Order: sequence, then structure tokens, then C-alpha cells
Amino acid sequence: MTAPSRSRRLASLAASITLLYLAAFSPTTALDTDAGNAPNPLLDDLILKLRDGARRDGLDVSYESEFTVFGGGGLKGRASEDIHVLGNNRPERFTAVRGSTSYFGFSLDGITARDESGITGGGASRQDGIHSALEGDGTSKPEANTSGEGLIRRQETSTTVFVSANICRYPERKSGTPSASDPPQLWLLFSSDASDEHPDSTKPTAQTDMFYEGAAMKSIGASTSSVYFSIEAPNLSDDFEGDWTFEVAVSTSGWYHSFEDDETQNMLWTAGLDNASALLMTKNLTEDTRDAQAIMDSGPPFTLFVDSVDSPRLKGVRHSYCGLETYAQIASMKDKKPSDQVLMSMTTRGAGRLPKQQFWLAGLNSTTAYTGILVRTGQTSLEKRQNDGSSNGGVRVLPETQFQTTTGDNCRVITDLDFCTEVEYAVPANDNKFNTTSLAKKYDDYARTMYSNFEKAIQQIPCEAPVTSKYSLARSCDDCKIAYKNWLCTVAIPRCEDFSSNNPYALIRNAEQAFPNGTSLDESVINGIGRDKPALLHSRNAWIDEEIAPGPYKEILPCDDVCYHLVQSCPAAMGFGCPLPNGDDEMFWGSYAQRKDGEQSCSMPPSSSFVGGAATLTAGGGAVFAVLVAFWASIL
Repeated sequence: MTAPSRSRRLASLAASITLLYLAAFSPTTALDTDAGNAPNPLLDDLILKLRDGARRDGLDVSYESEFTVFGGGGLKGRASEDIHVLGNNRPERFTAVRGSTSYFGFSLDGITARDESGITGGGASRQDGIHSALEGDGTSKPEANTSGEGLIRRQETSTTVFVSANICRYPERKSGTPSASDPPQLWLLFSSDASDEHPDSTKPTAQTDMFYEGAAMKSIGASTSSVYFSIEAPNLSDDFEGDWTFEVAVSTSGWYHSFEDDETQNMLWTAGLDNASALLMTKNLTEDTRDAQAIMDSGPPFTLFVDSVDSPRLKGVRHSYCGLETYAQIASMKDKKPSDQVLMSMTTRGAGRLPKQQFWLAGLNSTTAYTGILVRTGQTSLEKRQNDGSSNGGVRVLPETQFQTTTGDNCRVITDLDFCTEVEYAVPANDNKFNTTSLAKKYDDYARTMYSNFEKAIQQIPCEAPVTSKYSLARSCDDCKIAYKNWLCTVAIPRCEDFSSNNPYALIRNAEQAFPNGTSLDESVINGIGRDKPALLHSRNAWIDEEIAPGPYKEILPCDDVCYHLVQSCPAAMGFGCPLPNGDDEMFWGSYAQRKDGEQSCSMPPSSSFVGGAATLTAGGGAVFAVLVAFWASIL
């Protein structure tokens, strides 16, 4: 085709598009929505002629209307008004009464980049020719459109559509009726007949999936331009009152609502417990230090829900984000506002100095088992950049974590210390003498004072000497300072557990002292512990017994490599030495413990990364280090 001829064809194409627009919206051809959405023969004919002419000219034209009245969204023009039309990645909430069925439709045609950009707002949605106008009664009515079956560009290959729903509220048993083991669940229905706009459990083509703990997820391969499904509410006896509220979403980029059952995917662990509070922390949010700052700047990506293990409140909604919002006793965020009972923040404390999210829970009951459930409710700015906006920005419920508060009141969780910044766990305490804040300061000031003695000692080391005169070619004085601080904070501030703890790795301490409430261990208990074992009858440091006076408790001992790393990093002249785990050596087993994979068998600065292998040195050094060595011996 010559250039002038092609230009004429393009001009003709533009004119035809103009004519098409006028034909659609002129008073004589506009659709009369009150007349049953009758098809427009003139409009159909114009589109077909336009498309055929373009193909003869070798132009690649696939017309798809952007006007709702043309049916460009892909749903049938005369679809029933009881079908709720959903947008891509746009959750909406509905109410279901007992014995009712709610019908939903989704169009694969006309999905734009904006629809897949992770917009998560609920309510009315618009999707390239589809508009869902929510009425006050919770129903949605698609705007009028023509049938135009032959005008819609069909999918050449099957597209996976992800349908997910969460129960936000369920009917509850009336007062005085026997409680049910689980609340009644809804059903998610599809039809093996892709053209069936009203999947129904009474039809032989129906495929049903019951909600599980308040959540349903279903992926289907859609070979047509529209997808239909329904959510069915069962009939209930008069023992129940109320209806269901549920949230439903459709996505082409993955499930908007999802849950994880695999316990290995748990992101939450317990950093510290006492009889009234708990410190919970996520695992590292990245293992790449280059991503750390971007994640920290993005803000907390998780919401935490907590309730007692024996509470019935979470039954039936453990996999539902909006259900947890409704029923959980404690939530780190409520109505998009932080909870007064949970202090939530981002931190780089812990393993690798990498980003984590931590939760401090206060006002808990003593000796109570709790369930904590994390929900991923957002994306970091880094993730948004990495996935080019293709993620649906939905919510993901993770496996639950159980923890139990302690019985006694002589272990207290402390955090946010100024000097020993890595300390975030329960320590020996006495509520009669210190509140949590003053207790943390007491320990921190003590460690800082001991470190000042070390600073005086290391000033005697020629740290700025030439390479040929340095004490080590592999380590520096800065390495020694870090190693000493890690060791000092770990041994001077013991990790405390209740005396009644059955943790096999916890060592009895201070058995002879009375508890803060004035009671003491029975003499037979002390004799059973062994009066010839001073490591059990007192704390590792006399300062704790004298200043804190916590009474009997158990200690998770420091990891032995905390000591080995110190010996490896500091000059031999400083006289540091570590006991070795030789047989029944009481010096070692009363001072340190060994790490075991997957178990909290010992305490260590989580940010430390140690070189493998043990090392020992005999205590030595001259008068310059006398004070330091004396302190070392007192808390070894």
C-alpha cells in the first residue's frame, strides 16, 4: 500500500471512529436503559465494518470499547442485576443472610495497568467499562450495557484468575444455647460451565469449597472474557442470631487474601517474657544489607493479633484478616490506629543488624498461654520497586505463634537501653525496688561503669602502632572493644526465666535468697539443689544479689563463643581467658552454655557474628590490668 493510500485509510479509520462515537451517543441511537438494554444494530454493523476494513488494509486493530454501555468490560450486557461486578485487586465487603447466595462477576477484558497497581481501596470500583455502584443495602448494580458478544476480543490463552474471600463477622449463638465448636462457615462456588452466571450448589455443575478458618482461596484458568462465582450462606437454626459479613476480591496477579499453614513460614519469635508483658520480634525482613535502609524507611509491614489460647474468640477466623480485626482481644493496629497496649516499631537489633519489626505487649495476665498471629498488611517501598507494581498489595495471614507469661514477678523484660543496646529480654528483677524503666537504667549504668574500667586498660595498648608492632594482623583495638562490650552486656545482664521454668537449658541461680514477696524456698529444696554448689545458690555476680535482690530465678547462660570471640579479638596482655567444656568442669557449666541449632540453649548478642573455634588463655597481666582482671574473675 502506498503512503498516500495508507493515509487515506487511516483518515477513513479516524472518521469511522468519530461516526462510531456519534452513533453511540446521538439522541436517535443512544441506548434506552429502560427498554431492557436492547442491542444497537447500527452500532454493531459500524464496528464490524470498521474492523473488517482495517484488517483488509493490514492494520492490527482489536477494538475494545471503553464505554460501559458498549459492554467492553466483558460481562454479558443483559447480566442479571443481582451480580456484583468486581474490579481487579479491589476488595469489597458484603452481607450474607442465612440461606442466601451472593453472585459475582469479573471481566478479563480491559484490565489496565492502573487496575494491577496494587490499589486496595474497597467500595465502588471502576474497571475500564465496568462500574459497580454500591447501594445502601449492600448490593451492586452493573450499569446498562449491550450484549455485543461478537464485538468482544476474547482471550487467546487461558488466564489464571485468583478469587479470595475472608469472613469478617459471623452469626453467633444466642445467650443460653450450647456453644458450637466452630462458627458456621460460608461456601465458595464455581461452575464447570464457564457461561453460568449463577453457580448454585443445587446444580450438578457446581464446584464448592468451604471457607477454612474464615478464608477461602480458589484459582481458576479462565478461557472466556468473564468469570462468575458465588458465595453461599448455609441455613442455621434459631439458636443463632446475626448475619455474615465478608470481604471478597478478584485478582489476576495472585490472591488478594491468603494464609500460610506451614509452620516453617512463621516469622514471629519470642524475645522476652515476664508475668505481665512480652517482647515479640519478626525474623529478618531481608538478608541483603543493601536493602536494609529502604525497608526501615517503609515502616512496619505487619499487624499483630493476640488472644489467649483457650479463648473461643478466634475460632473460625484464624486465617481471616478482617475476622481477626473484629474478634482478636489485642491488635497492634485498630481502625488504622496504633494500640495503646502494643508498642510497635522497626529495629535493626538482633541477628545480622538487619531490619525487623518488634512488638512490646503490656497488660497481659500471668501464667497465661497466648496465641500471636502476624498478618502481612503492606509492602515495603523496596518490594514495590522490585515487582514493578505487579503485586496486588493484599493481605497474608501467617502461622500462629504461642507463648506463655511467667508465674513469678522477679523476671522483667527490659529494652531500649542506651549502652547495652542489644539487650531485649527478661532480667532478674524486684518490683519492690524498681519499675521497668528504672530497672533497665540500673543494669545499663552498671555495665557502662564496668566498660569504663576496660577503656582505661585498653589505653595502655599501642592501638595506633605500625603493622609490624600491632598485637594482631587479623584484629584491631576496635574489634576488641566491640567484643568486650558484647561479652560484658551478656554476662552482666543475665537472661532470666521464672524459677518454675522447666527449660532444660536454664540454670538455677540465687536459691538461698528470699523472693521479693518475702517467701523463700523450702530448706529441702535448697538441700536438693546442693549447698556445695555456689553457682546455684547465688547469682553469677554478687552485685545482682546486693542491688537488685531478685530472689531465686533461672538463667539462660551466655553462649561460650561470646567468650571465645573476646579472647580472639583482644591482646593477650589483657589476660582474658575462657573455660572449656571438658567433662564436668563446673567452671564452664556454671558460666556458659553451648549453642544448639533451632533451640534457645544460650544467650548471646544477636548481632554478633563469631569466628568458629575455641581459644583459651591463662589469666595474667600486670598491675595495669588488675582491676579489669578482678572484674573478669567475679562474673566469669
